[in-house]
This record gives sequence, C-alpha cells and structure tokens, in this order.
Amino acid sequence: MIPGFIAKKSLPALAAVLLALACLALGLPALAENPLGRGQTMPDLELPMPENAAQAQYLGLQPGGASFRLSQIKKPWLLIEIFNMYCTICQREAPRTNQLYQAISQGPLGRRLAMLGIGAGNSPFEVNAFRNRFRIAFPLFPDADLKIHEALGEPRTPYYILIKLGGPQLRIVLANLGRFGEPADFLADIEQALRAD
Repeated sequence: MIPGFIAKKSLPALAAVLLALACLALGLPALAENPLGRGQTMPDLELPMPENAAQAQYLGLQPGGASFRLSQIKKPWLLIEIFNMYCTICQREAPRTNQLYQAISQGPLGRRLAMLGIGAGNSPFEVNAFRNRFRIAFPLFPDADLKIHEALGEPRTPYYILIKLGGPQLRIVLANLGRFGEPADFLADIEQALRAD
C-alpha cells in the first residue's frame, strides 16, 4: 500500500499523465488548437516521395525525387485526412474513409480529385502499421515531428481538408473535424464545395 502522503503528492502528477494519455488515445492535442479552415490559404507542404510507383502516379508525380510539394500534384483538387494511428476515432472511421476513397476514385471525381493522409505524430513505421491494419489504398505520409500538424493549426484528429490546387496559392474550400457521417453524404458535401468554388 502507498503511504497517504506520497499518494497525495502524486495525485496532480498522475492526473496530468492520465490526461495526456487520454488526449493521445483520442487523438486530441493537450493544448487548444486553431486549425486552418474553409477560405484560408493552405501551406504548400513538402512530403516524402511515395516509395510505391503506383501511388506516385496516382498523384501525378514523376518518381525519383526525395520529396514533392502539394502544388506538384497533377489534379485540380486534393482531399487530405490528418490522422493519428492511436486515435480511436481514426481507427473506427478507417473503413468509412476507405469507402469514401473508393467512391471518389471509381466515380467521375477520380480524374480531378486525389486523396492522401498525413499521420500527425506518427513515424513511417506507425504509418505503415496503420496502412496495413486498415488496408488503406491511398497514399499515407508520416509527420513524426508534428511540423505539418503545427503548420495546419494543430487540428484534432481526424481532420479532413479539401484543397483547390493550381493558381498562385492553395486554398481550402472545405474542412471537417471528426467523423464525417456516411461516405455518400460527405461525398455530396465535397461535390457541392467543388461546384460552389
């Protein structure tokens, strides 16, 4: 049994640890966030070149370089999912996200809209583990040092951003924090945002 005076002194530290673990498990940052949203400019992020040639081709990239920027993607629209492999919501939403990707890639939007995911705080090993566990077909990229996550305003996960590519700046035309509901409904929201832009 722990002596009472030790337990009392340890309670604040224990509470802080439990809060941090809860935030990590839910994919929530411990501090308040201010994510980029609709109408704002998207930073032209630099990501590692996909090792898989088919995924590089899907994004319209010429394989061979070490990295690429979002502005180099050869489609007019891009949907990004910010996820964390330990985020329970991200895990539960993975089948729906796969369904959304299939609906986009197999429908008329497939020629104009690409999709990728960024693992906030995840190493390449963790991103690959998430990809394999949930059979994610679209390209996923690590953000182990959280630099991308910070540049996006530290959004909670999952966070979906629809970006218009091309032109002098990348522009966010739709943002969704958390679950997006039925894939067909979110796809309708995406189509409406594209028509309105």
